[in-house]
Amino acid sequence: MYRAPCGRNSGRSLEFRVQKHFNRPRNHEETDMPHIRRPIAALAALACTLAALPAHASKDLADKKGCLACHGVDKRIAPTVPFPSYKEVAARYAGQKDAVDKLTKKVLEGGSGSWGTVPMVANKATVTEAEARQIVKWVLTVK
Repeated sequence: MYRAPCGRNSGRSLEFRVQKHFNRPRNHEETDMPHIRRPIAALAALACTLAALPAHASKDLADKKGCLACHGVDKRIAPTVPFPSYKEVAARYAGQKDAVDKLTKKVLEGGSGSWGTVPMVANKATVTEAEARQIVKWVLTVK
């Protein structure tokens, strides 16, 4: 039988130490595991906070890049304005697998005909492809 060479249990066998560890009475703190619950709760709260950040950050990015000058988030900026709200865009492109690529291209290169005769201007000079993709992904989540 194995004997620990030194330490608190130096004269005890491995079998005895295993039995002692697994058969010991557990108090309320050990069974409740607050030392595990608190970090898990903190991580869950952090995850919820971080999940909300990209949406807020993308709206700020859209505002910074001038997108909100023509487009409203949940409604058109004026009833007579031909530019759709992001809510309308999200509804039209919902479920389309290539929507992110298609809209990113439209943001960068501009286009016309999708929402009437007034063209959308090209934004390559002010928006990078990564920024356009981030904004488009946010737009498609607007409900």
